[in-house]
Amino acid sequence: MYDIIGDIHGYADELIELLTVLGYQKKNSNQPHEAYYQHPTNKVIFLGDFIDRGRQQRETLNIVMPMVINGAALTVMGNHELNAIAYHTSKQDGSGDYLRPHSDKNTHQHQAFLNAYPNNEERNDIIEWFKTLPLWLEFDELRIIHACWHQEVIERVQQKFQGNTLTSTTLHEALTYKTALFEDIETLLKGVETSLPNGIIFTDNYGHERTEVRVRWWLTGAIPINESVIDQGVVDHITTAIDADVLPGYCDNLGMKEFKPCFIGHYWHQGTPNLILPNLACVDYSVAKNGKLVAYCFKGEAELNNENYFWATKC
Repeated sequence: MYDIIGDIHGYADELIELLTVLGYQKKNSNQPHEAYYQHPTNKVIFLGDFIDRGRQQRETLNIVMPMVINGAALTVMGNHELNAIAYHTSKQDGSGDYLRPHSDKNTHQHQAFLNAYPNNEERNDIIEWFKTLPLWLEFDELRIIHACWHQEVIERVQQKFQGNTLTSTTLHEALTYKTALFEDIETLLKGVETSLPNGIIFTDNYGHERTEVRVRWWLTGAIPINESVIDQGVVDHITTAIDADVLPGYCDNLGMKEFKPCFIGHYWHQGTPNLILPNLACVDYSVAKNGKLVAYCFKGEAELNNENYFWATKC
């Protein structure tokens, strides 16, 4: 049985509360990390986004990393781990610049992690661990990915990597803005975006101008932008249909389940946890925005159940 936990963003107290609710206890070990949380029968699967925003960056990783290292948990990479790798990786052109620019915007987003790890050597050890995290997991009965299960993209990336993790030979290509590989990984870890028509620009909640919007990739067909967009509000009036091939879909046209259950994070949901589809569940319920840290207890069911959600509210 798997307990699938969504985006933590440095909220270790809530993670401890949730693990306790789920029946995990801290046990000693002779492994490299001496103490970690474990369950008699279950295993956690983390959806990534351990860092940035919250007040307990170090404390969160001190819980997560020993669990993964000692086999009490599995994990995939979140977009914030991907961003951190790029932020701390120099370009190969000798310019001294980084693959993720050290702009005010990017630094502000990453500041909580930088504050928690002022020692460069220690910080680099964390970044090296991030590089080992798989981009997705697939088992006989379920799939795990941070933002978007796009089978065509996954197959391309898998062929490039010969697996599901970044490699030393592909690292710079994967993190260099606007390469084809960069775009594919962005899709998997940040979701599907579509351009707004006629040069329309809007300002998001962080004050940044946008010409693209994230859409509900699990739908199918040429759906109007205002019906497919995830970030509602500013584009409610745009009825232009997106191209039919933009959305990979995770259901057929009748909304019936077509693929094995899939779990995602990333999307800052609010309120009481509720399934997206009978075979698709989001476990990100905005703990970093006064929401909940959420888990789904997966017992092997082909059709998911809202009763299997558990959560801890922000402490």
